[in-house]
Amino acid sequence: ELGAADAHRPPATPTSQQELSYGPLIMSLDLLSAKIDRKMDELNKLSTSLVESGAGPEVERLAYASEEMKGILEEAVRSLDQYR
Repeated sequence: ELGAADAHRPPATPTSQQELSYGPLIMSLDLLSAKIDRKMDELNKLSTSLVESGAGPEVERLAYASEEMKGILEEAVRSLDQYR
């Protein structure tokens, strides 16, 4: 009887057709990006100090990469402004 009753119910709306809320995801990204931004600042300062102390080109690239990562992260967060 339960199976027959279920057969008469309309099918559930698939998730893809429901309106998605990006708010919680974007808030999580904002929090995470703020933490990453601070860590990239720390990494840049540390690697710059190491380069000034004579560290090799690998460490110098690390300083450059930390700045680049900050820029990429800012662009990604900015690109999601339409969903806010």
